[in-house]
Amino acid sequence: MGLTRTVYDWLGKRLDVSEPAKASGTTVDSERCMWMEVARRVMASYVTSAFQLCEIKFDAGDDPSAKETAASASWLWNVSPNPDQSASEFRADMLERLLVLDGYAVVATTRRAGHVQLYVADGGTMPEIRPGNSALYRQLSIQGSTEVLRGPLTSADVYRLDMGGIGGGWHRLQDMLSRYYDSIGDVVVTSASDRAGRKWILHLDQAQAGTEKQQEVFNAQMQSSVLPWAKSSDGILPLYRGQTIERASADVSKSAGDAASDISTIRHDMFSTVAACFHMPASILEGNVNNFSATLSAFLTFAVDPIAEALGEEITRKTFTREQWAAGARAVVDTTTIKHTDLFDAADSAAKLVGTGATSPNEIRKALGLPPIAEPWADGYQMTKNNEQAGGGETNGND
Repeated sequence: MGLTRTVYDWLGKRLDVSEPAKASGTTVDSERCMWMEVARRVMASYVTSAFQLCEIKFDAGDDPSAKETAASASWLWNVSPNPDQSASEFRADMLERLLVLDGYAVVATTRRAGHVQLYVADGGTMPEIRPGNSALYRQLSIQGSTEVLRGPLTSADVYRLDMGGIGGGWHRLQDMLSRYYDSIGDVVVTSASDRAGRKWILHLDQAQAGTEKQQEVFNAQMQSSVLPWAKSSDGILPLYRGQTIERASADVSKSAGDAASDISTIRHDMFSTVAACFHMPASILEGNVNNFSATLSAFLTFAVDPIAEALGEEITRKTFTREQWAAGARAVVDTTTIKHTDLFDAADSAAKLVGTGATSPNEIRKALGLPPIAEPWADGYQMTKNNEQAGGGETNGND
């Protein structure tokens, strides 16, 4: 919805904003200031960028029957969920639904030519709660069509992420704040335009009244002469007898910075509100890179990890059976690869991890983006001499 002002023409006739005005500049119908959504989209872009670097790892555990399921699920979630989207595009679509548009995301499964496909539902996703039974999803639409999923689906047939469970219901609060900030944004922008704009008063020596033809002549004069002249930096204005014009707007030189300050303040407040709702440092949304390491750590811990944990749990319980889960089958969103790691900067830490037996050489190579070594020792766990267990020294056989 836009901010609409009711205006009247020079004869006192109300101009309907649904119809084009006869004289340019007589109506104002501005798009609402969607600043809150801008802040949310910036936030979502950071979270999405982080998830693009993550791999969803599927571990089959000790159950042989879970291996094929894990391999198929890994292909869907990490490479090709459906013929039209890559995994990165799919995740971006899902997170946009979750973080910006709806506050929840529903991923529906379909089967085409014997292959399972994943799609992010874009409509009809509110579940029908049935106490004691699985929730029912009716009329789910995919890519704008309800024909792909003809019948209703139960909770077992879809993956669902809800910010009500992840973020404590912040999305509903943001919806209310969004409307409030949109109104304030409109006021600020309108006020800035009023202070910076040039306004004129057209004097007539008598009240204008006449036929519709006379009104058209006056409107033509306004459109062809007065309005273009008022908007231009220089020019000549022809006036009829009995008409004079004077400037009504005040000198804006003393308050030139007020508008920019007002806009900057409200923008900062909205970005801080969105950051607080999603438990992420406000400095990230503002593009401030001071103390980046600590800021990134807080972002991953409180903004990314909760969503990753919720997604991993949802995929696990909808992909594996209870018996497979008991045997160790899991789906985990690996967020350790989000932070950029330089090979030379990580050398000392890598040596310590391998030397203490915490990781194998191949695990370190995988974390650094290097191919594995095709040798048995590279998959083993090693300890350097100075990390061995403390002993009592050599024995001489007399003890």
